[in-house]
Amino acid sequence: MDEPTSGLDPGLDAHVMETLRNLADDGQTVVLVTHSVDNLNYCDNVILMASGGKVAYCGPSSTVFSKLGKKSWAEVFRYLASPEAIAYAQATEHQSFPGKAHEETLIKPRQSFLKQVITLSSRYMRVIASDKFYLTLLTLIPIIIGGISYLAGGKYGFGPGKLTKAGFNYNPFAQGTILVLIMGSIFIGLATSVQEIVKENPIRIREQNVGIRSSAYIISKVLVLGLIVLIQDIVFVTISLFKRPMPEAGKVFSSSLLEIMVLSITLAFCAMILGLLISSLLSSSEQTMPSLVGMTMIQVVLSGALPIDAGKFVTTISQGIPSFWCTNSIAASVDLVQLNLISDEATQDRWISNAANVMHGFTIVWIFTGVFLLLTFFKVSRSR
Repeated sequence: MDEPTSGLDPGLDAHVMETLRNLADDGQTVVLVTHSVDNLNYCDNVILMASGGKVAYCGPSSTVFSKLGKKSWAEVFRYLASPEAIAYAQATEHQSFPGKAHEETLIKPRQSFLKQVITLSSRYMRVIASDKFYLTLLTLIPIIIGGISYLAGGKYGFGPGKLTKAGFNYNPFAQGTILVLIMGSIFIGLATSVQEIVKENPIRIREQNVGIRSSAYIISKVLVLGLIVLIQDIVFVTISLFKRPMPEAGKVFSSSLLEIMVLSITLAFCAMILGLLISSLLSSSEQTMPSLVGMTMIQVVLSGALPIDAGKFVTTISQGIPSFWCTNSIAASVDLVQLNLISDEATQDRWISNAANVMHGFTIVWIFTGVFLLLTFFKVSRSR
């Protein structure tokens, strides 16, 4: 604070200084500039500045006179403006100030990484819990998009479909169901995280400058948002596939529903990390909505789940998108080639129904997640 007692009578001066003393006793750090010397006894330490901004004294107010060899504050202030004080300050500029003041003002070692993660995560959860509207929104999003997906989805789910006159089963809606799962998981992940760094930039930068590790900050976001995305995507997938026909077993898990849910959650988590990366690159919260819409569209269009005739170029660039690999895994898990009677040979190779294909896409999505996380950490650690 700059001159907090300026213009106050002696009684109010003492009252303000006592209030600041109480704040300091409660664990706050109070720094103030003042020319009022009547109540400096409330301060732990006093710094006296000579002309030119040089430190002429640092220590308790009780030892100012004896240290400087003066009898009153008037003599002290005259001394601070003299060439003698300036010369003394310059001579002691690179020396440590002895005594209790120096010992008490040493910077304490910052908290351990684990302690910072726990503290930041706990605070973040309290912030979310205190915002009832945001908490309600987080609760309703998976229910709403899951309900719409269920009502709009095909009744055959990922089952064999209907028997055609030619004597084979055909499920024309299976690929559309995969598209719904891909789109919903991407939206859940991105919407949850895309504004979570940019909206806190002033607070984050200030805390990083006083010892908060960038890694602890990012991990706290990942833990809390990851838990939210996990719950949201479980709700979304459960509602979307509620009582829909499913394959008898998955290719990796014994339950096909569990396998599809794991793949969807993996994509949602990857999208969440991508959202954090995007948030770290933005300069204002107003940019988050266009970024959310644009990135969701890119992920959906290039996912390979749309029933379109994508050219070789589109298929090539799609391999740089996590949703493309998640689509391949889900398609292999439910045997989409057989359900939709896929005839394209390149698509058949990607979607061939076996555990290797499922795990291949699953692994690549996690590689994308790791790359996005490293880039987010790099960006946040540099923007200080």
